[in-house]
Amino acid sequence: MAKKVPPQALDERILVLAPSKRDSQEPLQNLSNAGILAEMCPDMKELCAKLHAGAGAALIVDGALGKCKPSKWANTFAD
Repeated sequence: MAKKVPPQALDERILVLAPSKRDSQEPLQNLSNAGILAEMCPDMKELCAKLHAGAGAALIVDGALGKCKPSKWANTFAD
């Protein structure tokens, strides 16, 4: 079950998109250790939904972009 994030904290959180859950663990732990609220996004669809809800930044781990063309990613973020 996902934990509830206070609305005021949404704009300060960092969203992490990684190629696998395992790949997201280190950046999530490092951000947490620094006192920064961070959440894993399992895919681009969820990343975009959470970005629209509010976020301070998105961290995209190497390999998460896969074989997608840059124009596809640009269009996704343009929304």
